[in-house]
Amino acid sequence: MIFRIRTLLILPVLAILLYLFSTNSPLIRNVNAHVIPTLPRPIAKETILVTSAGQSTDTYIIKDISNKLMIHNFFMPQAENEDLENINTIVFVIGYSPLSEKVNQLSLETELIRIESLLNYASMNDVTVISVFIGGKQRRASETDEMLENIIPNSHYIISTFEGDFDHFISELARQNDIPLTLVENITDVSEPFASAFR
Repeated sequence: MIFRIRTLLILPVLAILLYLFSTNSPLIRNVNAHVIPTLPRPIAKETILVTSAGQSTDTYIIKDISNKLMIHNFFMPQAENEDLENINTIVFVIGYSPLSEKVNQLSLETELIRIESLLNYASMNDVTVISVFIGGKQRRASETDEMLENIIPNSHYIISTFEGDFDHFISELARQNDIPLTLVENITDVSEPFASAFR
């Protein structure tokens, strides 16, 4: 009788463990992603250009962080290829904002074309690409996801909030493309991993 009770208690625990260690488990997917607290050594050089991918106001936050860290930067939310002259690192702050795009008289299509052109330039001219997504769950619309899918595979480093990666979409892209990723709790935690890319 005691043996049967123990067996009944153990079975649910075994079922949970099997789920957690299955290949489809979100926990395991996150462990297999290249998630690190900060970069072990710098991968980027100044001067940097901070630009938007989707025209969200989050770009201003990364500009302020760059200034506080005294990283020599140019801030151009709508940067074009000609703005990349003498730039060693481009930082894409990703997040689609239909309101901002309307104010700036932009369309999703023109924004995607601009991003693709910048990525091509970066690839051809040995410019480091850092991707930052701090918009959280509420900004993970299909337009933002399309930009993430385009930019992350061409990045050298990714920084996101845990909330932004609530469904492991970003960490899975990082894993598939073998790109280091740092997940932070809050926007205030971005400074340290961002600095680690340069120092």
